[in-house]
Amino acid sequence: QGVEVLQRTSDGFFNLTELTKAFNTYFGTNKRVDKFFDNQRTKDFIAEIYNQEVLGNEPPKEGYLNSSLEPSKEGYLNSSLEPSKERVLNKDILSYSVKLKRGGRGHSDSTWVHPMLFLKYMMFLSPSFEYRALKMVQDNLIQLRNETGDARKTLATAITKWAYANGAK
Repeated sequence: QGVEVLQRTSDGFFNLTELTKAFNTYFGTNKRVDKFFDNQRTKDFIAEIYNQEVLGNEPPKEGYLNSSLEPSKEGYLNSSLEPSKERVLNKDILSYSVKLKRGGRGHSDSTWVHPMLFLKYMMFLSPSFEYRALKMVQDNLIQLRNETGDARKTLATAITKWAYANGAK
């Protein structure tokens, strides 16, 4: 038995709210979604998803970071940090990876996130979930290697070339 994970078929986004509730019930913890979004590395990662998938890894353009966005409008942005140290994401960047669904009568709000952000959240929840997320990636890499068989060297060369062409060092 484990924790149920909800994923929308329309966009592939995952529900962090329900995952967190189930995780807290199952493991007797008190994890909170807003603490994940308060983290500077999370903000940087959300911006990087946007940079890679929307801007095509181009250098950030004007408005990439918008320090005029009021933290109170997006409750999960941390207003306790000094403005010079805080990355405040503009609405376009934030809404690309995070979708808030307002609950109707008798229903609570829920937070849906991009699949990459979901994996990062799993790693935030616990070392056990972090291991499972990384193991899933590792297993898929091994499966790809096994499927390519003798073409493994060609695949490795192609991946290396692609990685360097896309900014890997």
